[in-house]
Amino acid sequence: MSKRFTGTEKWDDPWFFELSNENKLLWIYLLDKCNHAGIFQFNQKMTEFILNNKYDWDEIKNIFNSRIVYLTKDKWFIQKFVDFQYGELNPENRAHNSVISILKKEGAYKGLIRSLEGRKDKDKDKALNKHSIYYLDILPKELTKFSDFVVVWKRWVNFRVEIKKKMPKTTVKSQINFLIKQPDPIGCIEQSIMNGWQGLFKLNDKREKKVAEELPMIDVSEESPEQWEDG
Repeated sequence: MSKRFTGTEKWDDPWFFELSNENKLLWIYLLDKCNHAGIFQFNQKMTEFILNNKYDWDEIKNIFNSRIVYLTKDKWFIQKFVDFQYGELNPENRAHNSVISILKKEGAYKGLIRSLEGRKDKDKDKALNKHSIYYLDILPKELTKFSDFVVVWKRWVNFRVEIKKKMPKTTVKSQINFLIKQPDPIGCIEQSIMNGWQGLFKLNDKREKKVAEELPMIDVSEESPEQWEDG
């Protein structure tokens, strides 16, 4: 009896969640009964007998269209099956080589490779987007010369995200201009994170000490531009 991985997160998948109970059962049946390359040999009578249900198969094909490639009338390829079970296929791996041979024979291999390459490109884009939210490309040398500034700056951006405060480029530039003028820019950032402040504030400022004592969480929109940077 063959064994395979199952994704428990499918129960949180909106697509799966919105399926009827009959269609949920059908989808699980397809995942269990396909071969080790993710290809299901469709037999209408057998499927309906085992699941004890009559299906509108034209409707089913439309519902499952985003998850299945219909290679022929009776051969269905579950697109994400191979990636989920094996990860990236390696021709030097005997188990993987068997999967590759089947996919090539059924005409599904090229489509799978294109799909995986597209996913890799998306992953790269996500990584680039994650990098760009920190605006590292516009941090000046006057700040990056300080040891650990980049690390602390990333903590600051992450903190702003956590408290649901956007960091548009105009705000970032304004904060950078402020930090350049400070003798201890890292200290300015760390004190704001430590006190839960939404903006950056000068160190050793009397007004800052008073505000810190009276109100740990500051709405920078109510402070004067001379004391706070736009946040």
